[in-house]
Amino acid sequence: MPTSHMLPTMVMMSILLLLLLLLLLNLLLSMLLELYCGASYDASNSQYHAQDDFGQYNYGFSHPTQTKQELKTADGVTRGSYSYVDANGLLQTVNYISDAMGFRVAATNLPVHHVEAHVAQAVDAPVAAAADATPVIV
Repeated sequence: MPTSHMLPTMVMMSILLLLLLLLLLNLLLSMLLELYCGASYDASNSQYHAQDDFGQYNYGFSHPTQTKQELKTADGVTRGSYSYVDANGLLQTVNYISDAMGFRVAATNLPVHHVEAHVAQAVDAPVAAAADATPVIV
């Protein structure tokens, strides 16, 4: 028998399974529509949303030039990502998380700090000198 702390996870798994089934049904219906009516269905645009009584949710959308998805679990942690094509035609992606440690983000368009080699060597030099020092016994 599932315990009470397993219920939120089981509910979210059920919701995700339901979303998968709905997406498959959507694909099947679009194929039938095209087969019998000769009409085409634009599957390049889609969106979804699901939530439960525990405060968990999962939503997102997809478009040829941008996407977004976000998930919040019962413990209050929110994770998500989005991507878009910028003005230069480059795909930019942002991943984020919000939890007890705060909001953190990683993105392809953020600057990256590189430590120069001679700075790293200068920091290592005093450590080597301290290792060679003779200990003093008091």
